[in-house]
Parts: sequence; C-alpha cells; structure tokens
Amino acid sequence: MRPPTGFGRGVLGLAERDALARTFHDAAIPVVWLRGAAWAEQLYDQPGERPFEDLDVWIRPADVAAAETVLTGLGYRPARSGERVWVRAAGERPVDLHDGLWYLTADEADAAWARAVSLSPLVKVLAPADAAWELVAHAAIHHPEPKPQWIEDAA
Repeated sequence: MRPPTGFGRGVLGLAERDALARTFHDAAIPVVWLRGAAWAEQLYDQPGERPFEDLDVWIRPADVAAAETVLTGLGYRPARSGERVWVRAAGERPVDLHDGLWYLTADEADAAWARAVSLSPLVKVLAPADAAWELVAHAAIHHPEPKPQWIEDAA
C-alpha cells in the first residue's frame, strides 16, 4: 500500500503531531509547533490542504534531554550524529527539534514563546506575526528558491 499523498498526507501529519503533542504534554515538556505542523491548521480552512514533510517543534533548551528521551521511548533515533532531526519508520515524518529560533535573541525568543497561541489544549503555535517572521527567515536561509506553498502560506 502506498503512503497517502496530498490532503490525506496533511491530515495524517496533524494526527502524528497531535500524538506527539499528547506525549510531550504527558511528560511535562512544553512545546510550540512550527511551520507546516502549525500552519496547516492555523492558516488553512481545511487543515489537510497544507502538506508538510516533517514535524518541526520548538522546545526550551532546558527540555532538550527530556524531549530526546521521549522520542527515544517512541522508537525515534537521531537521523545523523550531532543533529536534532529524529526519524522512526520509513514513510513517517521526521521530528525536527529546535531549541531556539536562530534569528531571535534570547529575550526575543522568550517574548515569542510568551505570545504563542493555542490551537487546542495540547497544541501551541507561534502568534501570526511571529509565524510570518519564521516563514521568511526559514525560507531565506534554507530555501533560496521559494516554494509556491510558502507564497500561499504568506497570503
């Protein structure tokens, strides 16, 4: 059986995010979801409309070890030594742990964390203005050729 694509893959991604959100919550690890894992629900009428390939999650630096322990307990392992990208089975989305947002100072990151908004009792995402900065900063550094999806995200 082929893995779902398009709308189905987006819906499945949100289910994966929500399962991880529950696990982090149960382990008392606060998180803020970034990029596709946030924007699919935050910016689109139908969450499945926004595909995404990984689960980007922002954690506080003090929670890195605990988050890695949680992921290990779920069967994830680091994709490569020294990175915070975690993988499990083929076809599942990797989990990308972020212990900061590189374009923000510590005080700015604290303020962005405080402004994060709840999509549900377990899912927090960046406030809209902070999400816009994240979109621009991520695209500028990691993807010199903008993806049409990001133009739609920004609209």
